[in-house]
Amino acid sequence: AAERAARLDRLNQLQRQFLRSMSHNLKTPLATIGLALDDLEDAVRESPHLAHRAQAIRTEAARLGRLVEQVLTLSRIEAGTVDLVAGPLVPAEVAAAIWRELDVDRAFRIDDRSGRRTVVADRRALEQILWNLLDNAVRYAPSGTIDVRIELLDAASGRPGGEAELEISVLDKGPGVPPGERGRIFHRFTRG
Repeated sequence: AAERAARLDRLNQLQRQFLRSMSHNLKTPLATIGLALDDLEDAVRESPHLAHRAQAIRTEAARLGRLVEQVLTLSRIEAGTVDLVAGPLVPAEVAAAIWRELDVDRAFRIDDRSGRRTVVADRRALEQILWNLLDNAVRYAPSGTIDVRIELLDAASGRPGGEAELEISVLDKGPGVPPGERGRIFHRFTRG
């Protein structure tokens, strides 16, 4: 059993190293694509079709860049080396920016029940979470409005020490997660 545990641990280490290496190696071509697109956009300004295609390439390159960041973050989480950097932000502004980045022609609404209050949180982590939730809502609910509800649950709601908890809900018109699969929803690589 000890030998098997050691082999599994070594396999997990190799997997994390591979993910980190692959993610870092993908960043260079993505940067090159971004620079080439900057040059290309100047050349295609007079052609709406080509300008639209260049924007589609930029959007998909940004999506791939986010996926690479997610793989790196997963690797850091598994290695126990995630460094969160807290700073002031307005959650509704972050949600709106992520929606613009997704570049989807869908009805979108932010129900900001926090009163646009500033919170202290890790921006990159919040962006990654919102990107995943909104991207899934677009993918699995092909029609209807996507709503983001933002609430701060503070001491008046029973929080000790006056601390507030940020709660963000993404609501869509998709089929939802079947009750039998809800217990697995946060397991790695699980799909419904």
